Parts: sequence; structure tokens; C-alpha cells
Amino acid sequence: MFLDLGRPDHAVWLVEGWHPTSRVAWMPVFYILLLIPLLTVLVGCIRESRVCSNGVAVGAALLTAALLELNLGSVFGFAVGVPAWQGLYPALSFLVAGVAGGAAAAALLVPLGAKLHGSGSDTAKAVRPLAGIAFAGALLELILEYWRGLQAGYYPGVEAYFSLAGSSIWVEAGLLVAALIVLAAAYARRSYWALALGSLLLIAGVVAGKYGFIIHGEEARIEAQTFTPVNPYNVLYGGEHYSISGADAAAVAAALLIGLGVFMIGEPLLALEPGEKPRLLFFRSAGGVEAKR
Repeated sequence: MFLDLGRPDHAVWLVEGWHPTSRVAWMPVFYILLLIPLLTVLVGCIRESRVCSNGVAVGAALLTAALLELNLGSVFGFAVGVPAWQGLYPALSFLVAGVAGGAAAAALLVPLGAKLHGSGSDTAKAVRPLAGIAFAGALLELILEYWRGLQAGYYPGVEAYFSLAGSSIWVEAGLLVAALIVLAAAYARRSYWALALGSLLLIAGVVAGKYGFIIHGEEARIEAQTFTPVNPYNVLYGGEHYSISGADAAAVAAALLIGLGVFMIGEPLLALEPGEKPRLLFFRSAGGVEAKR
């Protein structure tokens, strides 16, 4: 985000100019609020304490995650300059896609969790719950896309979007339908491999849908204008077609590397094992004795 500003030192404006009526301004707030209960539950589960199943912490995480996704969709829904984005659809679609994509991602991580816990039965137990949630999310996403298609005849911005999207709409629909079929088979047969395949199809369908919604919606706006919009940093668009800029690619790579780095540093320093004392700096534990692993 700082790279996209063109002048990273201008990032201070994000703090000084924070305004409660801005949907974008609320995004970092919701991310921080979501991080707190997630870390509480995560550390509680690792330390095998009651916090792992604390209904208040889990409920707070679910509520904050729902508000975050609804707010993220509202960022697009309130964008008056892009007719294809306006309305209630973005908020609902981002919420449903978050649930579906989250269940699919969790399904792909199940074998890793089972390996870490040393229990192969965890994989079999997780198939039906995750397949059911992913199936419901994929079905709702497909219904929302169909509902939006029905609106094309009433809203010129949506109609322009579908005319530009072309075959990509059918690619998204095909991926979602294929995911529904495979996930149904995974649920019926309790097959993890079917669940993994269905999850991959679902993630591909969700990404394709969000890519098309954002990019084709913006292209529909540009096509409707009689002039090329001013874009001094050329971050997202050059002319009428989307291209990934070096700033965007660098920001994504930096975020992934920083996340992995924080994990690698935090894992040996934090007191995650039952009975382990938290460390101060790198070598001393809070009790003055070297922490045992």
C-alpha cells in the first residue's frame, strides 16, 4: 500500500486523516480487532488451555471477520465512480466468498495440522464439516452471481460489466459448479482427496470471480468515459486494460516475506508449549532460566 502511494512518506496521512465515515479507513481497524481473538484462540489451542474452546473469543473472531468482509465489500459498493461496483452485491459476495474460501483453505491445511498433532484421524473427522461449509459457500456464491446477472437489464453499469466480462463469467460459473459436484462427493464418501480437489476448484472460482468483478468493473467505467482518467503513478491501469505493476508485485512479495519472517522469529521466542516460560529477548526466559523446548 505504501508503494502504491507513490510517496511512502505520505503514509502518515493515513493516520492523521483517519475519518470514521470512510470505509477504507475502517479496514485496518477491523484487521487489528480480528487479530486479537484469533491469536488468543491460537495460543490457547497450542498450550492446550480452555481458551482454545472459549466461546467468547471464537464468537468475537467470527463477528469481527464478518464485519471485516462486509466492510471490504462496502468499499466497492460505495464507489460512486464505478457503476458496476455499486449496490448490495459486493458486501454479500465478499462475505460469502470469505466463508467459502476460508473453508477451502482450511481443508487444504488439514493434513499439516494432523501431522503436527500426530493424529491421522483428524483428517477424516474434518472432511464432512469442511465439505459442508465449503459446499454451502460455493452454492451461495453461485446464487449471488445469478442474482447479479438478473440485474444486468436494469442497471447500465452492470450490463456493461457483463458485456466486457464475456467468457470469464462462464469460467467462474464452471469452476463453482465443478466444486459443488466434487464437494458433494467428498461429503458423501468422506474422501479427503475429493475435498482437496473441490477446495482447489472453489478457491480458483472465488479468485476468478473477484478478479472479474474488480477488473472488468473498472474497465467498464473506463470504456464509458470519453477521456483517459488521470493516473499519475500508473499503479493499476495503463490505458484501458489491467496490468500488474512492479509496485504491486513488490508489495505482495514483501508482505509474504515479512509474514514468514515474523513467524520464524516468533515461534522460538513465544511461550507456546504447555509449561514453557516466555523468553525475554533471545536467550533469557521470564523466570531467569533458559526456556526448555
